[in-house]
Amino acid sequence: MIRVYETRDVTLLRELLETDRAGGAYLLGDLDAPFFDKGTWFVATLPAGSTACAGGTRALAIVLVFEAFSVPTVLSFGDRGGVDAIVRSAALPSDCYLKIPPEHEAAFAAAFDIRERDVMKVLALDRCDYRSSLDRHEVRRLDVTFPIDQILDVYKSYPGHFFEPGQLAGGVYFGSFERERLVAVAGTHVYSPSGRVAAAGNIVTASNARGRGHGAACTSAVIEELYARGCDTIVLHVAAANSPAQACYRRLGFHEHGPILQRRGQRRVA
Repeated sequence: MIRVYETRDVTLLRELLETDRAGGAYLLGDLDAPFFDKGTWFVATLPAGSTACAGGTRALAIVLVFEAFSVPTVLSFGDRGGVDAIVRSAALPSDCYLKIPPEHEAAFAAAFDIRERDVMKVLALDRCDYRSSLDRHEVRRLDVTFPIDQILDVYKSYPGHFFEPGQLAGGVYFGSFERERLVAVAGTHVYSPSGRVAAAGNIVTASNARGRGHGAACTSAVIEELYARGCDTIVLHVAAANSPAQACYRRLGFHEHGPILQRRGQRRVA
């Protein structure tokens, strides 16, 4: 019988997520401080002694409620039956963004009214396939000392972005410049030194500087910094309809790992 409960057992969570590092990159990254304490982790397990897990308790599925932003994000991973059990019994937020594999959509649709729908692609990078795009541009590291107003000005070209200034402290961010003017930014949504995994994101080029390779240049700088720090799994999520961005990332060596659904959900009142 499947058991559902909230857990802080990092070993149990990591054991399941390591079965698909690219697919579970966001959750693996959130196992590290300071992200871990910003989430509520629900797990579905089979009890010790069952045929499927004679060696002890084994996680089937994970649902993470990540509460670092004003609207929580709910992420899921693992067996669809386990996810269904978590959705039916766990205290999930009434209003949230869902970042879920397609096979989990039915479980969430049974409990949530869906108001926004986007299809994303998970792109993963194998180090042997990486091709740098740093040669033509001036790229610099962005940290908490860099004028935040210049960064926010670039993000005006990317409505609905997930960038918050606090991400500069724990993340890896680089910018590309034209005559001292910041025109593109790339960074990380999550980065786990202990898990050696990162999800690149918040990649945007100012609308009046597009088509000149700036996005690829600062994304290359992020990738190379992550590799220098020992990271061996790098992914990013890109809108399925954003063909120019996908072409850019493929030129850097990324390949498609699978789809991911991004939804805005309102939990139904029982």
